Amino acid sequence: MAGSPPPGWYPDHATPGLERWWDGVGWSSVTRSAGQQVPPVPERRPGWRLVDPSPGPGGPRPTTPDGVPVGALGRRLAARVTDWVLKMMITAGVGFTYLRELADAVAAWETEHRTTTAELSDVSALAADPRFQDASTRFLLVAVLVSLVYTVPAIALLGTTPGKRAFGIRVRSFAREARPTWGESLLRWLTREGARHLPIVGFMYLVMDSAWPLWDPYHQALHDKLPRTVAVAAAERG
Repeated sequence: MAGSPPPGWYPDHATPGLERWWDGVGWSSVTRSAGQQVPPVPERRPGWRLVDPSPGPGGPRPTTPDGVPVGALGRRLAARVTDWVLKMMITAGVGFTYLRELADAVAAWETEHRTTTAELSDVSALAADPRFQDASTRFLLVAVLVSLVYTVPAIALLGTTPGKRAFGIRVRSFAREARPTWGESLLRWLTREGARHLPIVGFMYLVMDSAWPLWDPYHQALHDKLPRTVAVAAAERG
């Protein structure tokens, strides 16, 4: 937000003697006594700034306003890959019929266009084939639904997914020690999995969302911003 002060502690005008945490977007529910010392908040400068995502040996990790260390980026990447593999396995099982239709459509197209090598190498012609389009659309819908059912209830009820649990990562509210609500969990999913399927800009958004934690002071991805969530170490509960 242009012109907004950087995240930090500011006098709470509603309660003299207290300071309230400003996260750079809005006021949180976290307060402290005026003058209380806490770890310094990384300074934000105009423009993007790449920060070292892996502190040196013994170096402190970024923390939430109430002092909980954020999850290590390497563990978060491993958790995401694990979740992706699990979702693909489930999708292949649930959508096996459509996956077989997709393979049949490709085989039929190859048979009908076997006359020239050039036609067989024209991927755009295959993508325009109605049978291929129908089968791929059905399978994509299954994949999206599996991702929704796999992710949203797990984050809302447990604060973690199977992949995140395996690597000691959980998701919580940025401003307080609480699991994301159902609405926040859904918004978090929409701004990751939903947005990636947008025409033209979806892939670029996915790349930006995945890279954003590298320079974000709290290692938040873009899909953490609207629901105001953060990934932290599972063993650290403040």
